[in-house]
Amino acid sequence: MRIKAIVVAIASFAAFVALGRYVVRAGEPAALVAWERSLTDHSTLVALWLTRICRPPVLVALAVVVVVVAWRFPAWRGRAIFSIVMLLLCWRGADLFQHLFARPRRLDWVMKHELSFSYPSSHAAIATGFFALWAWLLSMSQLPKTTRNVAAAALVVLALAICWSRLALGAHYLTDLIGGALLAVALVSAGVAAVPSAVFGGARVGLGRIGPLMAAADPALAQIERKLDLNVPLSMEDGLALYRTTDIHNLGRLARREKERKSGKKVFYVLNRYINSTNVCFAGCTFCSFAADEFKEPDRVFRMTPDQVFAKAIETGTNFNQIHIVGGHDPRQLSLDYWLPLMRRFKAALPHVQLSLFTAAEIEYMAKRHRLSFPAIVTALKEAGLDNVNGGAAEIFADGTRSKICPNKVSAANWLAIHEELHRQGIASNATMLYGHIESLEDRVDHFIRLRESQERSPGFNAFIPLAFHPDGNELSYCGWTTGLDDLRTFAVARLMLNNFDHIKAYWMIQGLKVCQVALAFGADDMDGTHGSTDEEMIYHAAGTLSGQYVDDREFRRLIEEAGYVPVRRNSTYDEFAWDWSPELVSA
Repeated sequence: MRIKAIVVAIASFAAFVALGRYVVRAGEPAALVAWERSLTDHSTLVALWLTRICRPPVLVALAVVVVVVAWRFPAWRGRAIFSIVMLLLCWRGADLFQHLFARPRRLDWVMKHELSFSYPSSHAAIATGFFALWAWLLSMSQLPKTTRNVAAAALVVLALAICWSRLALGAHYLTDLIGGALLAVALVSAGVAAVPSAVFGGARVGLGRIGPLMAAADPALAQIERKLDLNVPLSMEDGLALYRTTDIHNLGRLARREKERKSGKKVFYVLNRYINSTNVCFAGCTFCSFAADEFKEPDRVFRMTPDQVFAKAIETGTNFNQIHIVGGHDPRQLSLDYWLPLMRRFKAALPHVQLSLFTAAEIEYMAKRHRLSFPAIVTALKEAGLDNVNGGAAEIFADGTRSKICPNKVSAANWLAIHEELHRQGIASNATMLYGHIESLEDRVDHFIRLRESQERSPGFNAFIPLAFHPDGNELSYCGWTTGLDDLRTFAVARLMLNNFDHIKAYWMIQGLKVCQVALAFGADDMDGTHGSTDEEMIYHAAGTLSGQYVDDREFRRLIEEAGYVPVRRNSTYDEFAWDWSPELVSA
């Protein structure tokens, strides 16, 4: 593209010079004089009206319209600013070269204006080039095909009408038009050669700020960037291209740009308590190293009473905003009789704390146990104070893979149905994906698309959390560990595919603090929770994670600031708090 633009610029400018020199030496070509005689008689009011479009005030008004378009539609800022710059270059460039190609006019015109020569007016050419340029830009956009074709055709027709109106006023205008058009083509081509990414979407260009001009090395990323600029949801093919690209830096750039469109420079964290209330589970997931069989492994079993759960939550004080409890399919604990009184107790004693409890798998289990519909079980949990549902149990939605790794767990359809019902009743939730085991890239992208479609049907997902598979102590240990590159790609692809999710969470317990800090440059905007200093996360530690159990909030702020972002304390539903906020104590 750059070489072609340079060639066109040189050829157009050479033709412009040749035409000007010919007119100065020999005057109007005889053929053009014949055109004048045949066209002057056909000058109409319409032609004269179209001529007014070429006047400077109208061109300025057009530029203002383009500025408004650029402000209202960020995706078109680069194209709009580029076209305005080219318009001004052509306009003033024509004035500069008019002195070089001065040409005698008729005696009556000279006597009237007291001039011995005039400058060839190229306003018509510039207006023509302006409309033609926008027709070209429209044809390259990701707008619907019919819209592109109609808009581009309308602009071309307008440009041709301007040409006709100028020709109808005299033959010398044809010379002006040809010369001005050649100059416009030369300057526009030179601009394309100099900043191709401003047209093709590789640059981050905005009003008042022009970022680094950085064209994607992978052509697929350039196509995807144009879709992102127009808020077009990415397809399965786009998602696979994102996973397969070797241009990791531009992948990160795109994800970071989308992250900053969502949350600016903010990166969130929460002061929370994390509790595993039981490890008894009969689901039998092949990827799990945490679950214990009460009859085969009695020495591994633990099960907390409601009093123990409450005491654990406030063991290190009450200055936290979220209680995150994870258990299993434990028949002795997973019932409304156990949880509803405990939830009400938390709400009475800690009104500032949001309850982030359960997964869709546990809710489905309780619904079956108590013979309740999904709406009825959700209503009961909401009345007891449930604020947010954890995103676990999503694993992978693809039926073939899901049937191999978690055959006894909630189906993909029911997982989505439960979360959509939660959202309809005003309860927020998160979503997850377990990656790095036997799933395919197609499974991963399919998972993103199903989540995105669910969010469209029933909005309410706050954040997406990629869960990297850990292999120690489970049946899928042969799959090994995910790599750092796979982790970062997954953060980035999640951010780009899930355009209707506000947040992507980098959970330090899973990928580790160092990878999660880098993930902030790959689309993540949340580092999850501190945990309490005496909390014990057991699910990922049973599977071999080397992460610790607790992160001081000061360390979160340091890591976030070092990455160039602003740390913001939040709760489960992303209400923001000052870093030193503390609750008013309420006696239990």
